[in-house]
Formats: sequence, structure tokens, C-alpha cells
Amino acid sequence: MLVKDRHWAPLDGLLCEVTKFTPLAKVEDGQVIAMDRPAPYAFIDISCREGGVTLPPDASGAISHKLDFLHLWRAFVDRGIGENENIFVVWSKKNLRPSARIFSPFMPRMAVLIFKDDGYRLFRDNTYRPELRGLDRASASLPIIHWRPDVWR
Repeated sequence: MLVKDRHWAPLDGLLCEVTKFTPLAKVEDGQVIAMDRPAPYAFIDISCREGGVTLPPDASGAISHKLDFLHLWRAFVDRGIGENENIFVVWSKKNLRPSARIFSPFMPRMAVLIFKDDGYRLFRDNTYRPELRGLDRASASLPIIHWRPDVWR
């Protein structure tokens, strides 16, 4: 279970796929309404395929910042996940702007990205579909939607 920063730290800057979103809060009129404040806003089940990090198959992370929760809510609930789409997150403390680092315990840590099925693989693997080149490859490998905290560089 990834709860505190020290648990998330090995994943800092890595792109991890979200396989399940379990909200414990809700969003009404753009405001996050927590059911029980000491509890996290949500839990996500994640898998990470990069950086040499091996997570157990049932790895789960707690979402404890409102903005991180709101971005996940927008992806899973407001927009929804279409066929042949995947949601990824990047948890990072290193991406905070220098002026925000003093307040890092209170800052959001997560970017949320939605890729087409092949998009992630095209993004990370230059040997996949070598016939796709140039602008076509770049367009196909970019995320469809990307939410990130304003306090990131």
C-alpha cells in the first residue's frame, strides 16, 4: 500500500498505469466533498512497467490531495475511459517548482494522462511500429488528455 511520500518515492517520475479507481469522496459543482476527512479521497490500483520498479500485482495507492483526486475524478467519472484507452499517473515530488518545494507536504503530486492503447507503447518504445514516423508517430504517441498540477515545472 502506497500511503506516504516515502512509499511513493521509488515511483517518482515514473509513468504507472491505473487499473482501478475507488473513490471515497465525490465531486459536486467542482468541489471535492470528503466523506471522512482523515481518510484518503480515493485509492488507485496501479502497475508500473518502467524504471526497474517491481510492484506486486495488487499494488494500491492512497490519494490524499484534493487536486490529485479531482484530476482522477475528471478522468474516470466525468470523462470516462473509452475503449482502447488507458489511464496513467506520474507521481512526483521532484517536478515541483523551486518556490513550491518549501510547502511540498501540502502540494499535489500527481499528473493524470489518458493514452490510446498503442500511444503509451509508441511513447516509450522506439522499436514498436517503426513504419510510423515523424509527425504521425509523434501525434499517435501523445496523451489524449493530460492533467497536471500548476505547481509543477
